[in-house]
Amino acid sequence: MFIELYVENLALIEAATINWSGGLNVLSGETGAGKSIVIDAVGLLLGGRSHQDYIRAGCEKCFVQGVFQGPFDAVTERLLAEAGLEPFADQLILARELQNAGRSICRVNMRMVPVTFLKELACRLINIHGQMEHMLLLEPSNQLAMVDSYGGSGLMAQGEKVAEAWDKWQQNKTEWEHFAANQAQLAQKADFLKYQIKEIEAANLTSGEEEELQTERNLLQNAAKLAEAGQDAFFALTVGEKSAPLEAVGKAMQCLDKLAGMDPAMGDLAKQLQDTYYAMEDVATELRKYNENIVDDPSRLDDVEKRLETIKTLGRKYGGNIPEILAFAESIKKELDNWENYELYEKELANKLATTKAAYMQKADILTNLRRKAAKKLGENITQEIQELQMPAAHFEPRLALAEPSRGGVDEITFFISPNPGEGFKPVAKIASAGEMSRIMLAVKVILAQTDKVPTLIFDEIDSGLGGRALASMADKLGEVAKNTQAICVTHSPLVAAYAEQHFFINKEEKEGRTVAVVKKLDQSQREAELCRMLAGDKASQTTLSQAREMLATGETKRQNK
Repeated sequence: MFIELYVENLALIEAATINWSGGLNVLSGETGAGKSIVIDAVGLLLGGRSHQDYIRAGCEKCFVQGVFQGPFDAVTERLLAEAGLEPFADQLILARELQNAGRSICRVNMRMVPVTFLKELACRLINIHGQMEHMLLLEPSNQLAMVDSYGGSGLMAQGEKVAEAWDKWQQNKTEWEHFAANQAQLAQKADFLKYQIKEIEAANLTSGEEEELQTERNLLQNAAKLAEAGQDAFFALTVGEKSAPLEAVGKAMQCLDKLAGMDPAMGDLAKQLQDTYYAMEDVATELRKYNENIVDDPSRLDDVEKRLETIKTLGRKYGGNIPEILAFAESIKKELDNWENYELYEKELANKLATTKAAYMQKADILTNLRRKAAKKLGENITQEIQELQMPAAHFEPRLALAEPSRGGVDEITFFISPNPGEGFKPVAKIASAGEMSRIMLAVKVILAQTDKVPTLIFDEIDSGLGGRALASMADKLGEVAKNTQAICVTHSPLVAAYAEQHFFINKEEKEGRTVAVVKKLDQSQREAELCRMLAGDKASQTTLSQAREMLATGETKRQNK
């Protein structure tokens, strides 16, 4: 339930707090007093479009905050959980700040959130019906959406299946159209693919070849240096001016062997020197072999350089390295196979296209049947509602017609109404008067609110254009709605105002040389005075006061009989 609205520096409102009650809350006031500002404030909480003109003149920002009391439905709880949010003491606090610099800041429970999330969350908490929704009701796409919403989760789930099937069908259709458009280029494309494959295959590339060639090139480029270093190392071990190191170590080893024969304590030292000698001997042997295998071959180096350049050229064309070049070759071989076997490929695409189209149509037919059932039931329920709103002979009927296939199915829906006996059914958009539209819209809201389980409904002058018994019936209906759903209504009707649990009066006052809109909760005597104003303006009399008291007493009786 919506329990509090706080508004600061929004248009004419300097600061105002409205504490809503359950049941029916009404706002009244003279035309231009600022009632629409309250609706605009709630609209901002719902993620509506912001505008700099909302900010009170002379202020840098405006601020709107709404407090909502749980429990909340499963969808709302899921949205909060996915965003890492949770209610504070079973309450949600939605806030929005507009700044002169053009920035809009949205918060849920003090945490900043995107406006898209605020909008998705808020629509689960409040539904606003304003004057513009009369026009929205006339749009076929909105009429279809209303039927889908009324159809519930099963219908909506089927709608998602239809959308998925549509996407697959369109993807296959695009592939088919691309193939058909490019058949004329088939020969040219095939020749080019063959050339690419031939060029890659002619190179006879193998994985790891490039690394091996780079290693070989390094050895060939440095052959002279390698030979010099190898010979120097070998000669250092085996040749010396007086005695080669290896020969000297050998003589020392023989001497230590004799010592160890006479003094066992020298055995370990003799063994260490022996190991050193054999290690040096092994190094010398390997150096000799290494020097013998060094190749200084300019011709081979030239071949290696050419081979590496070939690999580099292919890499620039088809991939950075040999594995990527070979992978590219495999991919274009498959593409060439498709082109060369285009008749088989064409048949495969045609089959896929037919299959996905049939799957879409099958799912769309199921969706149509679900919509037909939902439309029939919705028509019956709305008929009952509008008959209770002083249209006793009226019948309401949503009608399905075949439409061009789309992501939303193959249906279009038009709302028809027969307002009087013998007149037949005609589109609501063509024959409904403003008063009839108000009653139809209220009926739709009442029925959809029961389905969508939105806890708060806001009506902005929904009683506009009504009078007499129709207005009385509208007041009764709003009172009935408020038995199960919190309702907030901006009204000029004393009949509607008399049914309210709470009555707020909006008035313009002058404060320090500036005009401000002030929102005030009325007590019983103030309610009587406001109903008198709504009934007779400045010409209220004792009779008017009696009428106002009678209306309030009737409203109280209705509320007590909830």
